[in-house]
Amino acid sequence: MQPKVTLRKLTIPILMALLLLTTSCHTSGRKFRILAIDTTIKAESISYLQLARNYRDYQGKYVDVKGLFSQEFEHFGICPEPAVKAEGLRCFWLNLNKDLNVTESDLQKMNFKVVRIKGLLDTTTKGHLSSYYGTIRQIYFWELQ
Repeated sequence: MQPKVTLRKLTIPILMALLLLTTSCHTSGRKFRILAIDTTIKAESISYLQLARNYRDYQGKYVDVKGLFSQEFEHFGICPEPAVKAEGLRCFWLNLNKDLNVTESDLQKMNFKVVRIKGLLDTTTKGHLSSYYGTIRQIYFWELQ
C-alpha cells in the first residue's frame, strides 16, 4: 500500500524551495547602471587577460570587462578571475561614478565575486602605491555575474 501524501505535507518543502530560489536570484545578477550613459557610450568588450596584456592600448577608452572584485584595506579593484591561468597579473583600481548608487552594503555582498563593469581606462593613475595597471574610472555599469 502506498503512503498517503497530503498537500499539507508538501507545502513546507515547496515554500522552502521557493524561498531558497528567490534568495539566490536576488544576489546573482545584481545590476547597477546609469541608463543615460550606458545607452550612449559603446564600451569595448574585452577579456581581463587581453586588457591586462595590452592595457596601454586602451588608455582613454571605455572598456567592458569581467573580473574578480575585491575590496580590502587599501585595495579596491578588479582582478583576474580564478579561472584565468596567468602568472603575475595585477589588478585595476576602480573609481565609481558618483551617480551609480552602489552602497557599501552592496559592495560587501559582491566582494570576492565576479563582476562585469564598464568604465573609462586611465593608465596614468595606478591606484594605491601605483601598484595597479591603471584605474577604471567613471564606472557607469556594474553587474554581479
